[in-house]
Amino acid sequence: MITWDDIEESEPQEDEEANMGLMAQSDHEEEVIIYKSDSLYKDLERKINSLMHDSNFLTNRCHSLIKELSKIKEEKEKIQIKYDESRKTIQILKDSHFKMSEKQRELNGKQKDILSKPSEIQKENILLKMEVENLKN
Repeated sequence: MITWDDIEESEPQEDEEANMGLMAQSDHEEEVIIYKSDSLYKDLERKINSLMHDSNFLTNRCHSLIKELSKIKEEKEKIQIKYDESRKTIQILKDSHFKMSEKQRELNGKQKDILSKPSEIQKENILLKMEVENLKN
């Protein structure tokens, strides 16, 4: 029985013998003879070559997509780290803002107390102004 490998490895004189046909077993255990000159053989050969080309193309594309996916995953990890750092910074800023707001309220309360109560100098100034007014009259 002649196989595909036998045909590919044959010498020119053996090619003539191989040209008579390729025998294979079908599902029904019948012998099928395909002659090299037959259009079915040429069509089959063309389709196999086309499938090989498509397979090579898809394999190369798959490898390039795997590399691209790998790069995207690395980039995602870097972005996730930056995102986590940003969230920590935002939380620190929120905490600082809250503390500063509390201190500002505290200072505003003290300032109101200071401004609402006249100091000794202010009291003395008021008394002096009243005396000057009295002297003018």
